[in-house]
Amino acid sequence: MAKGISKLANRYAKALFKVDQGMNNITAIAQELAQFVELWQTAPELSLCILNPAYPKEQRKNALAGIVELMGLSGIARQFIEMVFENNRIVELPEITQALLDLVEKQAEIVRVRIETAREVGALEKAEYESRVQVSILGRLVFEWVVDYELLGGMVIKYDGKVFDGSIRGKLEKLGESIG
Repeated sequence: MAKGISKLANRYAKALFKVDQGMNNITAIAQELAQFVELWQTAPELSLCILNPAYPKEQRKNALAGIVELMGLSGIARQFIEMVFENNRIVELPEITQALLDLVEKQAEIVRVRIETAREVGALEKAEYESRVQVSILGRLVFEWVVDYELLGGMVIKYDGKVFDGSIRGKLEKLGESIG
């Protein structure tokens, strides 16, 4: 589970994960929930309408059901969204979905690796660094490359809560700590 995910979100995600046990649809369900969350976050009028207490709850529930149906979501995804709404937890759905995606990735042994560099890195250089990193990390790695000019030089590699700082900024900070 990713750090920063609430216990509530983890509980809902684990419950949905267990419901799917043996059916092997959890990846598709997680992707459908992610699609809904993307719509929820990019269309503020949707969330404002569904959350507005000026409308009766049944009317808001019907509007939500209509949107979910228009999106063509599977029965389990629909039922889950409706259940989260009924439990007054719809605002937690983005976090619940992230927790579920984390569970799916963990089951698939996917490891997200973030590599921060002080400059743009070419495709050949990226491939070389990625092959070096793959030797020391078990699982299927998914790389995210980010340019952070404040590093001054070098790179920072982050995965599974671990940080390997080989940047000039990091070295200067360590030097400053040892002096001060």
